[in-house]
Amino acid sequence: MSPSRRSQQALKDYRVLSVWRRVRDRAQRDAVLRPLVDPRGELQESLVDMSTAFRRLLSVRQARAYALRTAGWRRLSRGMLYVLNCPPFGVTSRASARSCRVYRWCPCCWAREVVGDVYDRLQWHFFGERAAQSAHDAAVCVDQLVTGVHSYNVSQTADLSALLGEAAAGLGCFRAELALEGGFALTTVEPLAADWVVRHRFLAVVDPLTELPSMVGLDGRPYRLERYSRVARIDLGRAVAEVCRYPTQLMKGSIEATAALLNEIEGRRLSSNYGCLRNLTARRKR
Repeated sequence: MSPSRRSQQALKDYRVLSVWRRVRDRAQRDAVLRPLVDPRGELQESLVDMSTAFRRLLSVRQARAYALRTAGWRRLSRGMLYVLNCPPFGVTSRASARSCRVYRWCPCCWAREVVGDVYDRLQWHFFGERAAQSAHDAAVCVDQLVTGVHSYNVSQTADLSALLGEAAAGLGCFRAELALEGGFALTTVEPLAADWVVRHRFLAVVDPLTELPSMVGLDGRPYRLERYSRVARIDLGRAVAEVCRYPTQLMKGSIEATAALLNEIEGRRLSSNYGCLRNLTARRKR
């Protein structure tokens, strides 16, 4: 279904006026913008380069949204204009609008509601209210940060519902092998050729005396682990960008497979916060 003239006229002009350069904003760009439109890392944080990057991203998102609606993604049968007009992240733009909140697919909402949310929770735990601290200064608490990432392929002939059910059931499996104070777990599924690529990722807040195995097999499969012993804000940004990287094949893979996947994902829990990273709002009010 091609875009109508009316919907084209209703699209907002998100001309970038300034670029935000906090560690949080850079983590969002590294997790979403660069994998989608700048995989070689050629673009800088200048106004010109970021304007180019977001123009590409919003153009790709618009074309992909129309294609997914035609392919049968039920979520886009309503509120299509909100999705098309979802604002960019980490910049000040000429226009403004409310977010579409379709964070399972929209790259801009993924940056805000996945990357930004996880960064905020970790920053509050490690730094509290010391918002003006340098990006390279160590945290006020002694806890350390551990990240784990693992991916594997499953044929698209497999039962997608069963695959997602297994992925959801394994979200918190890392808690059994790691003595942690809190954590975040995320599972993504995306189409690639004739397979589904399943990625399990987690962030764990651990005591500095906790000994980690060289490789953790959380669900019978080995995870690549990285430990941050001296946590600074720049480390938080790097860790969050790695664990919360946008699943790029949702924007580049098979239209039909992506639409089927997004329909099946609807209503399923594929991410979770644990321990000290839960209930961020309540902690801020204390």
